[in-house]
Amino acid sequence: PPHVHRTAATRYRRRGMGPQGARWPRWKPRADNSSQAVTDDNRRKKLHHGVKCIRKALKKAHNFEERKIQRRLQQALAAAAASGAGGGGGKKAKAATPKGKSKDETSAAAAAADATASAETVDPEKVAQQLAAVRAIDLDALASYMGTATFDAVVAGRDAPTADKALPTDGAAETAAAEKAVGPAASKAAGGVQAAAVVARRVLAATAVREE
Repeated sequence: PPHVHRTAATRYRRRGMGPQGARWPRWKPRADNSSQAVTDDNRRKKLHHGVKCIRKALKKAHNFEERKIQRRLQQALAAAAASGAGGGGGKKAKAATPKGKSKDETSAAAAAADATASAETVDPEKVAQQLAAVRAIDLDALASYMGTATFDAVVAGRDAPTADKALPTDGAAETAAAEKAVGPAASKAAGGVQAAAVVARRVLAATAVREE
């Protein structure tokens, strides 16, 4: 009843709080209230929450990267078809630029010709492998890998690993960890762990992931 005086311990129990002010989930019985137990519990919660946030950001970055590779594949296939039909149309377009054009127009035509020639050098089969790899990436495993690596770095007082430094494949242990992070299916689709790691690093380098 409202008129009954409650002790501090009673109020703590009703609010689900310990004497130190640490909130405990209602579904979890509090076996120990030592500072070490509270610290370990908080660390597990923060790591779990961090992995969830990274997983959400990875999904956005993954969808964006997949669409980007799809566009590259379409461009590569179109360039390969044009090259096979016209026999190097980019160079002919550059040579056919009228002399009466201005300098800016001539430069723009040259840049377009160079872009066409560059697109022709892209191997559609390689881009198709990258598309298959990005579709096969295990986002849960990648989020767990990056969440753990970031959390360990923060606890140790180091900078969080950047995308270009993530997923190293220098040694056997690093290669095994990288394959576990991207998933065996992605490694198989890309033709190897290193190729799959390259695609995964692009996903990790996205702004949405870096902000997390």
